[in-house]
Amino acid sequence: MFAISTPTIEPTRRQFLKTGAAAGAGLIIGVHLPTRGARAAASGAASAAPFDPNAFVRIAADDTVTVLIKHIEFGQGTYTGLATLFAEELNADWSQIRAESAPANAKLYNNLHWGPVQGTGGSSSIANSYEQMRRVGATARAMLVGAAADAWGVPAKDITVKKGVIAHATSGRSARFGELAEAAASRAVPAEVPLRDPKDFSLIGHDVPRLDSPAKARGQATYTIDVTLPGMLTAVIARPPVFGAKVRSFDASAAMAVKGVSDVAQIPQGIAVLANGFWPAKTGSEVLTIDWDLTTAETRSSDSLMAEYRELAEKPGLDVRVEGDANSAIEGAAKVLEASFEYPFLAHAPMEPLDCVVKLGTDSCEVWTGSQLPTVDQGAAAAIAGLKPEQVQVHTMLTGGSFGRRATPTADMVSEAVARSQGHRRACARSGDLDAGGRHLGRILPAHVSPPHARRPRRERKPRRLAASDCRPVDPPQHAVRRRLHQERHRRDVGGGRVELALRHRQHRHRPAHHRRRRAGVVVAFGRQYAHGLLVGNVY
Repeated sequence: MFAISTPTIEPTRRQFLKTGAAAGAGLIIGVHLPTRGARAAASGAASAAPFDPNAFVRIAADDTVTVLIKHIEFGQGTYTGLATLFAEELNADWSQIRAESAPANAKLYNNLHWGPVQGTGGSSSIANSYEQMRRVGATARAMLVGAAADAWGVPAKDITVKKGVIAHATSGRSARFGELAEAAASRAVPAEVPLRDPKDFSLIGHDVPRLDSPAKARGQATYTIDVTLPGMLTAVIARPPVFGAKVRSFDASAAMAVKGVSDVAQIPQGIAVLANGFWPAKTGSEVLTIDWDLTTAETRSSDSLMAEYRELAEKPGLDVRVEGDANSAIEGAAKVLEASFEYPFLAHAPMEPLDCVVKLGTDSCEVWTGSQLPTVDQGAAAAIAGLKPEQVQVHTMLTGGSFGRRATPTADMVSEAVARSQGHRRACARSGDLDAGGRHLGRILPAHVSPPHARRPRRERKPRRLAASDCRPVDPPQHAVRRRLHQERHRRDVGGGRVELALRHRQHRHRPAHHRRRRAGVVVAFGRQYAHGLLVGNVY
């Protein structure tokens, strides 16, 4: 989907940006790393315009260091990973580091592997930012050291930086980042800065506390679902039961009778129900009477699609990369292992339901959402609102998972929200996304493997009955040590070599009597070459 290119780092004085205390921080640093396309254009003709920075760091007078992260954080660790790269070169103390999501601006925060697109995907966050963020940190360090050298009248080469402290051993002087930030902001940006030798790394490659974990553990992290605007309404969309269906007609009388529902309107994606909260909107969407036009709808079943995939798998494919002569190697092999892997259409089903908040003005639009492709979402919002992309501000929020669902070329989530905006909130119910949301496409992956030597065939496992000691209960961490499996109850054979076990835990004698209660533990069905667990009853 995206061409991958590795940028050559050739910074010049014009490729850096700094601002002083007037911008609201002691020191703001940015560095531009050109992509392959930008380097080609620059080689043809020199541009008189300065390069814009595509990475920023704020060092405030209170000694905090805030790294603006251009990639979404939905649990994979970009806030911590990219901040680590910067902090390593700055020699900052990890307790100083903060992380914020960068705004949507492809010119400033593009993915260097994708070109002029700001987005997260394909495991590219660290890969495209590795040298970029390190160089930003090294630049900030050099400017702070230079400010200290000027203030103390000592050579910069004699100054050290360690854990956020800038020191000159001979004179015994020292200062923290915040004390020198304003002075550093007035200095010229160095054209060349050295990077640390990997053998000296103290943060990269080492365990550091995640920056986002404390707030999440305390319930203080702000997700899109937490955003509330004055007078905001919630919209839930009733979508077609099959792909490609359209609304022929609808009756909204039952929905309008639901307390809290204020409006029902048709949008390109279906019927939007607006209410003063999520549950009235959801209830209203469920009682709508909709006549769907299936003329252009998808009529193939999952089985028929899989049959088409099997036929396509038998045809020659496109050679993306060729090394050696695989066909000859397979034909001349003493033994060939052949397998076909099939999986159906799958819902992404992130833990946080898809949601988006929009505030639309006459000449501006603000969007709060977990945006995996801010450039695409910004463009879609601008097109629907009749604005320019630069008039749309996208606030990329912490996100409860994505698995690619929040990176759609149609920006469906944002598009639906802007379509019913005016301060309204569009919250996509989980059931709606599972029924009509995007999917991982079904695939058939044939594989032919010629083993280098004969392998013993894998022994088929026979069904066996399992005792209670073969299972492990599901417990919260604070009780994991004290709780243990006590006994087996209601053992019965359910056929097919499967055994069903009902397990429970011993009551905790150290707990008060009113806290003691019998807990239905885990029902586990074991079968041939598979195990399936189902939590039932009163579990934490």
